Amino acid sequence: MGENVNSLKLRIFTLAASLVKETDITDFSSGFYNEYSWNLKNDTEENVANGIYLVSVIADTPDGKIVKN
Repeated sequence: MGENVNSLKLRIFTLAASLVKETDITDFSSGFYNEYSWNLKNDTEENVANGIYLVSVIADTPDGKIVKN
């Protein structure tokens, strides 16, 4: 995503496009490999069902927002 990322937001969806988890990533190094571990809980801290989930990463950069799905 480049070296000038100001903030990151991660959104996790079911295959039916229901939002399961949304979180701001505050501990990252712009321009380097970063990792996020999801605790498999939704926004209300309930365990999610087994299955496949979709991830969207929103990076706020000086040039505007970049979305990677």
